[in-house]
Amino acid sequence: MHATLAAMNVFTYGSLMFAPVWSRLVRGRYRSAQARLDGYRRLAVRGKSYPGLVREVGACCRGTVYFGVSARDAARLDAFEGSAYLRRTVRCRLDGSGAPLRADTYVFVDRERLEACDWDPQQFAAGDLAHFVASHWG
Repeated sequence: MHATLAAMNVFTYGSLMFAPVWSRLVRGRYRSAQARLDGYRRLAVRGKSYPGLVREVGACCRGTVYFGVSARDAARLDAFEGSAYLRRTVRCRLDGSGAPLRADTYVFVDRERLEACDWDPQQFAAGDLAHFVASHWG
């Protein structure tokens, strides 16, 4: 976990991209934008509905950046992600902008638990999101 108390940008690529999940975890209201993260790939986690992010040369992951997330909300996100993920600072790019943006994201720790296939956010939204929310927040 980072020791910084300053607000940070957070790049999300899985369940946290979806308002029903994000809004249950954080207390603040944050502006967001679509972005991409080069050099990382989003893979399905074996037996789960959510993904893991790993470094992979030539890969690109699309996601959502939330701006100015408070240290308190970042701590809530850390607790939610747990020991399966490690928060790392990366440089992503906002859609329509070539300039890199510093953001924190959650990288999956155990690559052996990942499938060889990409995780599909549309499939998650259509079929797994409601179950995911219900299983975490009843």
